[in-house]
Amino acid sequence: ILSDWAGFWRTLTSEPQLRWVGPEKGVIHLATAAVVNGIWDLAARAEEKPLWKLVADMTPEELVDCVDFRYIDDFLSPDEALEILAAAKEGQSEREEEISEKGYPAYITSVGWLGYDDEKIQRLCREGLEQGWNWFKMKVGSDLEDDRRRASLVRECIGPERELMMDANQKWSVPEAMAWMEGLAEFRPLWIEEPTSPDDVLGHAAIARAISPIGVATGEQCANRVIFKQLLQAEAISFCQLDSCRLGGFNEVLAVML
Repeated sequence: ILSDWAGFWRTLTSEPQLRWVGPEKGVIHLATAAVVNGIWDLAARAEEKPLWKLVADMTPEELVDCVDFRYIDDFLSPDEALEILAAAKEGQSEREEEISEKGYPAYITSVGWLGYDDEKIQRLCREGLEQGWNWFKMKVGSDLEDDRRRASLVRECIGPERELMMDANQKWSVPEAMAWMEGLAEFRPLWIEEPTSPDDVLGHAAIARAISPIGVATGEQCANRVIFKQLLQAEAISFCQLDSCRLGGFNEVLAVML
């Protein structure tokens, strides 16, 4: 398997009969992710490394050999992927050291759930700041005036120098997303996450153009690399939020990240 990762992955995702249930989406693809990620985990354990280190130690050629470029080579060819990975080798040791010492940047969502009163929002913001958080995310989309109230509280608590993100969980139509974010723009959100149907590539692109410089984030409901290709081609997203268990495991994650 490890000597022909791309071939093995294509075999898993291209069985002639099971493709009628998909292809490359839904329960079959979720099962593919479970198998593929399990194999990567076993490989990392055999090398006595965390998975990120196993991958970091692979050569650009080995990584490219893990990817099935079918359906995406009009946007990213194997040669282009190899060039990207080779260029990324510069500074790799410094980046690895930084991750080992500081970890990976993350955000906190606990401050921003719908239905919280003022006191709870303020308390959770203070607790987040005390814990060292600099990125805060809140849910939006139920009621615009309530969203404005909560966004004002969060922004006041975290200050102008920290980042505020918003998540609509696919709540709006395209015109609703544009209008709603116009009403929230004064709170300077870094992004709006899942503003509309995750399948609406052109809708995301229209929203992105309308609300810039606020970014659009999506991806956790995107089933495969082809949808991500289209989102990137359409300049529909600024932040890619893939799910390694919804995509077909790490091999497809690598394709999207490239």
